[in-house]
Amino acid sequence: MTPGFISSSNLRTVLLALIASTSLTFGSCRLQSEKNPQISEPLSETIIDQRTAVEYYKKIALGSEYGNGAKQIKKWQQDLRVWLRDSDYPDLTAELDRIIVELNQLSSTIRIRRVTDRTDANFIVFLSSAAEYADFEPDAEPYLQANWGLVWINWNSRSEIYAGSMYVDVFRTQTLAGRKHLLREEFTQGLGLLNDTYDYKDSIFYQGWTTGQEYSPIDRELIRMHLGTQVKPAMSAADIDAIDWRF
Repeated sequence: MTPGFISSSNLRTVLLALIASTSLTFGSCRLQSEKNPQISEPLSETIIDQRTAVEYYKKIALGSEYGNGAKQIKKWQQDLRVWLRDSDYPDLTAELDRIIVELNQLSSTIRIRRVTDRTDANFIVFLSSAAEYADFEPDAEPYLQANWGLVWINWNSRSEIYAGSMYVDVFRTQTLAGRKHLLREEFTQGLGLLNDTYDYKDSIFYQGWTTGQEYSPIDRELIRMHLGTQVKPAMSAADIDAIDWRF
């Protein structure tokens, strides 16, 4: 599961956010045991309508499981340039490429591509241990012991995301299915879709532990909405409701 929230563990971070108009938030996936993951019964395709999709979108894009951050849309306004920190996992490298293709198919605004030079990147993916990721993102360290996957994003005073990183703990997550699920979940949440719910068991945003490796129908609609032209950074729930959605 992946709760997204403004980090309130460090008052300095919050003060800097106010001074520099920059906010930090992260999502995480907390697992008790992969040997007994409490996977739900087989999942069925979710039939959705427009109002259902909009309400779910507001929960995922505006909600946060922790913290007191402003309930506004956080969204990339520039293309994502993704650098993969670890290339020793070909199955996960291929999965990342597949996820990027799927997201680009759903986006009518930004494009996502991988880069080979870290200096060109604005989003970095770690397939590593918690300790390695903590070296890169020290503010995330207090949350890593309990979480096998995590995403950390930065946005400006206009609620535009401009940088981010994520990790999948490939040491504690033993199965390939689990690793692929975490990679898809955290990467997708790095778009600004930070909350989890128990609403749909086949959703990548489901708060319980699953090993799903595909976007559900409502996930695809949600992502299409978020990466569409009608949703703007800093929008509120009222702004989302006022959109003339035409599915």
